[in-house]
Amino acid sequence: MSRIAGKTFRPARLIASLIASLLLALPCGPSLRAESTGPFIVGVNYPWITYGHDFGKNLWGHDGLITGGWSYQTYVDSQGITDTRFSKSKAHSGTGSLSLTADLIGQHPNKAKGEVYIDLRSHTPPGVSVPVNLTNARVSCWLFLPSGSSGNPSAPNGVQFFFKSEGFYSLYTPYQNIRPDQEGRWVQFTADASGPTGYVDPQYDQTKVVAVGLKISINDRSNATFAGEIFLDDYVLNTAPAIGFDFERLEVENDFIALRQALGKCPANAVRVFVFADGRAAPEFAFDDQVTGLDEYFFPDFDALLGAAKQSNLMVIPVLLDFSWFNLATFENGVQLGGRSSIVRSSDRRQAFLDNALKPFVEKYCDNSQIMAWEVINEPEWATKEVPTGFQTTDPVALAEMQEFVRLCAQTIHSCARQKVTVGSARRMWVQNWRGLGLDLYQFHWYEHFSSEEPFPWLPYSQLALDKPAIAGEVPTANSRYSTLDYLLGAAAGGYQGLLLWSYRLRNDVSEYDNARSMLEGWCGASPRRRAVRAP
Repeated sequence: MSRIAGKTFRPARLIASLIASLLLALPCGPSLRAESTGPFIVGVNYPWITYGHDFGKNLWGHDGLITGGWSYQTYVDSQGITDTRFSKSKAHSGTGSLSLTADLIGQHPNKAKGEVYIDLRSHTPPGVSVPVNLTNARVSCWLFLPSGSSGNPSAPNGVQFFFKSEGFYSLYTPYQNIRPDQEGRWVQFTADASGPTGYVDPQYDQTKVVAVGLKISINDRSNATFAGEIFLDDYVLNTAPAIGFDFERLEVENDFIALRQALGKCPANAVRVFVFADGRAAPEFAFDDQVTGLDEYFFPDFDALLGAAKQSNLMVIPVLLDFSWFNLATFENGVQLGGRSSIVRSSDRRQAFLDNALKPFVEKYCDNSQIMAWEVINEPEWATKEVPTGFQTTDPVALAEMQEFVRLCAQTIHSCARQKVTVGSARRMWVQNWRGLGLDLYQFHWYEHFSSEEPFPWLPYSQLALDKPAIAGEVPTANSRYSTLDYLLGAAAGGYQGLLLWSYRLRNDVSEYDNARSMLEGWCGASPRRRAVRAP
């Protein structure tokens, strides 16, 4: 997505009629788009849940797709839970729960307690407005506590709920002992979210809660240890409306089920998903910036993505890098963001990326039918020196370096995979930069602030003189004078092979999926002839 701020325009109604007139002059069905081959691709961008932290772990813990947003705490004094993930091994109700891997050691400076939590800002439940008001609310959950969970009978282990308000200020409910008779079965724990408290920061605001969680501790007076698997189910806040987590389906599964309502009716659909982003969680790097591989969570997280796509009959375009990869490095709670331009500039580091990250990634999924295309980088022009723009990353590379990186990535992918390779060009006028590099599908993005130089409807695909089809990979769904239907009709009339909306997850000045949903569903649900002539 372009980071240049979009402008607000008053709606115009003539464009759809103009495009519809152009379409009526063309045959219907697959031959509707004379310059493209194959069915017209319709889709959405699903840019990230927790940008760049959906696949793999880092010093913040693991907030990847298999956790559904529930992450184990990594604070120095709270590292007694070492893994969280959805599980079908046990359930209090339904078929699933959250598995917590405990490694608790009494009086240990790091492992005497452990926590799991979900940040509601990144993982907002449907129908919930964040921050959440917990005034007069109660909280409950069910735990399956295996043998050994209760600890020392004279100083028992315990459970606390906790909540974080804006600023991540905390309230912990009173410590509740785990009894020996609660081991080996499901047990419900409850507490008042408004107090009394076991601990509360003075700045905590119960009307502005942004995260909720659960803490399990060895008693401060105990040397007991516990290593094993605890299961959490049916975590519920009885707010109005109630907020509940039943751990039946992953967050990405729920999202894709919702997207299937529209995209599942199209003969060709695509969901464009960001993977490495700015490098904050994947791939793995050595101290000298050499890529060493992918961590133990990366493939399970990506398997979850493709599994959700298969269940909902959706195709995926994984986007490897975002242009923010090429910002000068910044650090947030010990995690490096960006600062990876040397992977493109240095031949040795580039080859390490190809050998240790891209090649094993592609080899694992080169026969997966849910992958439509691999995208090497999103909007590389913002990170390329010679491209004249009003916006640049803080450490751009030379055009020749970027082109060589794209060429080698395409070559690596094609050495195994039959899937297509693409690049998400930030402007239609810059697509030519990526010719002759082994791409199978070209792509450009368009927002209102480009209209003075590249007005919509776009000039026909044929004027680009490309050797492969092209799609419009991003168009706005908010603050645009044109509707989603206008863009769909415009792409089809211009001979482009598809169009993807920005975006399903992100809401900002150019993105609001709810504005587009009904038109997207109408387009995908219509016959080819109806799609050709329909106008608002």
